[in-house]
Amino acid sequence: TSDPAAALEMVGNLAGFGFNLLTVLVVTPYFAMAMQDIKLWLVRLLRPHHREDFLRVLGESTDLMANFIVGNLVVSVIAGVVTWIGLTVIGVPYALALAAWVAITDLIPVLGALLGAAGVAVVAFAQSPETLLWSIVLLVAYQQVENFIIAPRVMNRAVDLSPASVIIALMVGGSLAGLVGALLALPLAALLKIV
Repeated sequence: TSDPAAALEMVGNLAGFGFNLLTVLVVTPYFAMAMQDIKLWLVRLLRPHHREDFLRVLGESTDLMANFIVGNLVVSVIAGVVTWIGLTVIGVPYALALAAWVAITDLIPVLGALLGAAGVAVVAFAQSPETLLWSIVLLVAYQQVENFIIAPRVMNRAVDLSPASVIIALMVGGSLAGLVGALLALPLAALLKIV
C-alpha cells in the first residue's frame, strides 16, 4: 500500500537536494576567488569611519565560517571512524564503505544521521536480524554521544560558543526553519556574537 505520489515527491526532494549541493560545490571556488573584490566593493559603499569596523567584522566572520566547516568535517570524520570500528567488530560486511557513507551523510544536519543509518540497516539486515539490531544500537548510541558531547565540544572550539549555546542554537534553528535552520543556526549565532 505504498503511495506513488509520496515516493515521487521523495525522489524529487532528493534530486533537488543533490542539485543544490552540486551547485554549492561548483559555485564556492568561484565565490572564494572573488571574495577580495567583493570585499573591496562593499568597503567603497561605506563611510570612511565605518570601514575599519566592517573589515574587522568581515574578517572575523570569514574565519568563523571556515572554522565551522572544519568543525563539521571533524565531527563527520569521527562518526565515520567510530562507525567503521563498530561495524567491523559487529561483523557487518563493507564496513569501510558504510562508514564513509555515514561520514558523508553526517554532514547533513537533522536528516544526515537517519540517512546514514538507513544505508547501514539495509546491509546489516541482509546479513542477519541480530546484526541489524547491533548496528542500530551502535548508531543510536553514537548519535546520542555525538549530539550531546562530541558536536558541542568541537563546535565550542570551532565557533567559540559554549556547548549549551550550540545545543540551543541547533534546536531553535531546526524548530524554526527545519533543515536549513539547523544548517545555519551555529554560523548565525556566532555571527551575532561577533557583531
